[in-house]
Amino acid sequence: YVYDASINPFGNRFASHPEYRSIQKVRAGNGNIWEFPISTASLAGMRIAISGGNYVRQLPHSLLSAAVERRVQEGREPVVFYFMPWEFDPGQPHIAGLSMLSRIRQYRNLGKTRWVVEQYLNRYSFHGIADELKLEHTAVPQSERPERTPEVVAEFSPPIPDNRPEAT
Repeated sequence: YVYDASINPFGNRFASHPEYRSIQKVRAGNGNIWEFPISTASLAGMRIAISGGNYVRQLPHSLLSAAVERRVQEGREPVVFYFMPWEFDPGQPHIAGLSMLSRIRQYRNLGKTRWVVEQYLNRYSFHGIADELKLEHTAVPQSERPERTPEVVAEFSPPIPDNRPEAT
């Protein structure tokens, strides 16, 4: 492997290792690997993730959007965004037996993900980590890429319905 993007230095994680808040090459086994941590910002002395996943769905968009803009304007390094495919599916089946916290983390504001991503795609230019590292790779031809749907879903804090189909 050439790179990894799994470090999420939020809260107090990696507090004693601030170097893990920045893109860097690290020693791994007999070689090196580039580490691209999730982009974070400081809020009241705590690190918060500003560019993906559950954080985008749970935290106020105005706060995260301002933090992303600040990082872009600083221009020191790219902002690392990440999303899981299921975060774009507000109609996904609900799993029975989850705790309230797990239900919030899994289902709350799923419609917000698409809206936020659409806004960022319209505002900034993006490229992959392989492009950032100038690695040779073959991009999927434009003609083979799925069409972007013009529909933008904007649901911000819907209640978690109890009558949704449950997965077994």
